Amino acid sequence: MYALNDHVLVSRGVATMKQCALTVIATVMSKPASDRAVVDAGSKAFNFDTGLFPIPLDRKGVVMEHFSEEHGWLHLTGRGREVKIGDRIRFVPAHCCTAVNQHEQFVGIRGDRVERMIPVLARGKML
Repeated sequence: MYALNDHVLVSRGVATMKQCALTVIATVMSKPASDRAVVDAGSKAFNFDTGLFPIPLDRKGVVMEHFSEEHGWLHLTGRGREVKIGDRIRFVPAHCCTAVNQHEQFVGIRGDRVERMIPVLARGKML
């Protein structure tokens, strides 16, 4: 029904996590304790209009529990404690519409390969 999907739509039964085409890739830049890590994507990367944090895709034991404009703070449990500095984690935004508006381009990825760059031409526009 929707082109991109997000985890709000997943929670409403409209889509599955595997059907979420839009993800934001964040890099783990700090791990101050075995149960905490910091990534380089915060509210500016995801937007926070729903009051919900993004959900990591295919990463058990990783929960984003807080963020500033530029950084996300992760709580790690179980296998999530295996996260290392430099790891890249794909997150599904809560609301894809406002997340898209935060970026100048999409990076089209198929498998592990960048296939194309797609500009977000109407970014920040109100018509």
